[in-house]
Amino acid sequence: MGTRTLSWVVRVGCALAAASLLTAAPLAAPWPERALGSSGGTVVAWGDDSDGQTDVPAGLSNVTAVAAGLLHSLALKGDGTVVAWGNDDFGQTDVPAGLSGVTAVSAGTIFSLALKRDGTVAAWGGGFEVPAGLSGVTAISAGSNRGTSGGSMLSLALKGNGTVVAWGSNALGETRVPAGLSGVTAISAGNGFGLALRGNGTVVAWGQNDKGQTDVPVGLSGVVAISAGSDYSLALRRDGTVVDWGARDHGLADDPEGIKNVTAIAAGGTFRVALEADGTIDAWGDNSARQVDHPTGLSGVSAIAAGNSHALALVGARPVTPTPTASATSGGMMATATPEAGTTVVPGAGVTQVPSAGSTLGGTAPAGSTTGGEFPWPILLAVVAVVAVVLIVLASYLGFQGARTSGGRSPAGGGGAAVPPGMPAAAWLPTHLIPPGGLAAWATPDPTGPPVTTMAEHLDVVVEQRNGDLALARTANGWRGWVDGRRLIARP
Repeated sequence: MGTRTLSWVVRVGCALAAASLLTAAPLAAPWPERALGSSGGTVVAWGDDSDGQTDVPAGLSNVTAVAAGLLHSLALKGDGTVVAWGNDDFGQTDVPAGLSGVTAVSAGTIFSLALKRDGTVAAWGGGFEVPAGLSGVTAISAGSNRGTSGGSMLSLALKGNGTVVAWGSNALGETRVPAGLSGVTAISAGNGFGLALRGNGTVVAWGQNDKGQTDVPVGLSGVVAISAGSDYSLALRRDGTVVDWGARDHGLADDPEGIKNVTAIAAGGTFRVALEADGTIDAWGDNSARQVDHPTGLSGVSAIAAGNSHALALVGARPVTPTPTASATSGGMMATATPEAGTTVVPGAGVTQVPSAGSTLGGTAPAGSTTGGEFPWPILLAVVAVVAVVLIVLASYLGFQGARTSGGRSPAGGGGAAVPPGMPAAAWLPTHLIPPGGLAAWATPDPTGPPVTTMAEHLDVVVEQRNGDLALARTANGWRGWVDGRRLIARP
């Protein structure tokens, strides 16, 4: 018997053993999703405060993402809710009642956007409406148009299939996404123009071009992040350097000397902010509202946002250290993170579930939940176990066949199983999402070297393999990369 055949037989045997454990002891009612992820932080703001956009609400904490608009600010909390402050002339800070399950936010001129865990988009302020039926969204970006009014704001949505949807006014061609644009991993909406980052590290731009903001430099490659300003564009390259094009006034041409090891960029109205690997920031450009004068000693920053003349920094957000807890029913290990009082932690709300290799997740029922009563839990679990065995056996067989035909090497060189030959695209079912801020990806399970790219935040992936804290993530187009598996967000 060959090694691969033996491996396949062992996997089937393990699946059968797991099924026998599930059917041997009836479980209590399902445990709510718990997990590892990022522990939220606090928000620091500076610059123009003419409408209270830098007056961070007292006590605001457990923040996992921030967004800055023209005159207002947004914060996403770890429980999936949104907090807004600043100008509210058009209702842009009137967060819809009951809005929850949010995984990303974006602030425009007089409106706000929120991406929900189910792939739909919520919007409020400025009479703005999301296209009917829009779904399958993995990233959002809100912009605006200069010199127009009412309903002229530009919004972009990135779908799980790598295509871009744009809506709003089209006075400057900003909603005319280039025909055939695909393989997109990140988007950014500017002042009447749009940017798209493709999986091959190149950038596509369209819309208003009076200052050259859509004239992407010839030969630009190796890009891992983009940001669109009022009339200029920024690109972060894999080597930690920043490239810009478009307007050169307001000090935008004076890039600070020695800026390096940049991990994130944010383009404001006429100023820029960059986050460095050590958690400090640089800012340059127009300083008429002191938007470049970030607080002295600011450090420990994990995310940044730039509005028209103000900026935000997320401080103190960090990965949660797992606390293994013995499962009372399965003998496995449960990694948990404590949610805020009165909230329910669900996938995509700033935490993620990452079971240890070979473990079976279980746990006792939450207080107040039913424990089965007269409901035939053993029968239901037996049926679920049988279905699980069939799926695991089928997946193992397909993985064995794919490895035999391809020599077991993935296109990304990461050593993962190749895509099974002949599998239709419709059979691709994502298991996880890339968390806010994106994840660095390596060609091999060795994070000591430079990453080959950054997987865009909220991108759907399938986890094919694990190696310690690393996970081999595959995108819809078949690209693979090794990422920090502890930060992945489990799909429901």
